[in-house]
Amino acid sequence: MPLAEFAPHVPGAAVVQERWGPQLDRARILRISREFHRRAGTLTEAVADEHRRYRAGAAVIRTAHQPNYLASSNIVGQAVMADRLRRLCGSADRLPAVHMFTLIDYDINTDRRYRHALLPSPTSRDGSIALSLPAMRHVHDVFMFTETETTAVDLVGRLDLRLDHDHAALRKAHPNLALSRDLLHQRLDRIAGHLAFAAGQARSRSEYTAIVLSRLMNLDLGYSTMFVPGHRAIRLMGAHFAAIWSEWPDIVKVADTVDASPEWSGHAFHGGTAAGQLLAPFWLRCLCGRRLRLVWRDRPAGAARAECAECRLEHTVDPTRVAELGTANRLIPRVLADDLLDFTAWGHWAGCDYSGGLEHYQFSSLLAQRLGLAPLPIHLSDDLLYQPETDLMPSGFVAAAAALEREYPHAARAGRLASSGRASIAHALLWADKEPMKPGGPTSEHPGRERGDRLAVVAAQ
Repeated sequence: MPLAEFAPHVPGAAVVQERWGPQLDRARILRISREFHRRAGTLTEAVADEHRRYRAGAAVIRTAHQPNYLASSNIVGQAVMADRLRRLCGSADRLPAVHMFTLIDYDINTDRRYRHALLPSPTSRDGSIALSLPAMRHVHDVFMFTETETTAVDLVGRLDLRLDHDHAALRKAHPNLALSRDLLHQRLDRIAGHLAFAAGQARSRSEYTAIVLSRLMNLDLGYSTMFVPGHRAIRLMGAHFAAIWSEWPDIVKVADTVDASPEWSGHAFHGGTAAGQLLAPFWLRCLCGRRLRLVWRDRPAGAARAECAECRLEHTVDPTRVAELGTANRLIPRVLADDLLDFTAWGHWAGCDYSGGLEHYQFSSLLAQRLGLAPLPIHLSDDLLYQPETDLMPSGFVAAAAALEREYPHAARAGRLASSGRASIAHALLWADKEPMKPGGPTSEHPGRERGDRLAVVAAQ
């Protein structure tokens, strides 16, 4: 349904659910967020306003995703829609909601999007340009936040000639393309500056990509968003981890009943399988950095074991160690445990999700209801994300690419990539239809953010 119709379904007051422990200490989350924004150079007055509202107890509408390299437009579109939703939920009898972007940097590094970004290019052989972080020794099942190597990519040198060629062809095919070559290169220089800044500040590869994302969202797009590194936040959840561990046998039984219920028939996601009779609710991070499956050694909620094929270590986790290992960042929640933490530890009002994550969150909502927890509404981010409603689709580029199809066979592929939301947000910023804002930067009262009707490329701080 449209956002305006969805907003009334969001609770009018915070849903306090402390069955498995108190909600996270906001003062500690604020310290984590402020440290990140200082490193990212995005502790703007608008972000500081978000922090003040969060401390005062404002409701949270969250976006959660991996910190992908030059993240795609549909990921940024989720955050745009979450920002729009929190404004619709604000009223005289509520504290204005805060938009929080939780960085799932405790995921593992096997997803290509974590290191690769695509920019549509109608004159290139493949219809796109692949931008990749320099290769490092690839180790599967290593957590993102543990990869320490960071670097600035020579974006300008890589794209200068290609952008010139694309611009000339697009202007020739579509004279109404209102973008000068000089402005295109100014935007390119600005994005390259973000990459260089992030490389100088980041302590890990995931922090590098997250800093770039925060700068693009908070400085260029003007959406004041509170970023929270996930691997830092889950260190505060030791008590929640211990509670989920002890109640896991009951959770698995309830998951099986949801799986077998008529309301869940025909769905692809099987929560009972995801919970697993043999698997503990968390992954274990080995001392070498790899992610290991924890298998119950004797009975569910008792002790579990894992063995690392690389370092040949065998690990045992019993109930007395769960809180300690969680606080030490050694336990990582699997999908259902992660969703249940949304209901309990975080206390979010609503979430904005990608379409592929909808089924497991719907399942978790049914599971939460049967466990006696109030469900949280979710706003699904779907194909509308990168359409004109979010202004993240450069329509002039798409129209010009369509006009080039006879001359360049791969122009159609470039146009589809640009309009599907799978292209990097860098492309949307480079080829934005509207003129940049004057230097000065977005503020918490910037009217352009109310409708999301402009891309604001502001002067570097």
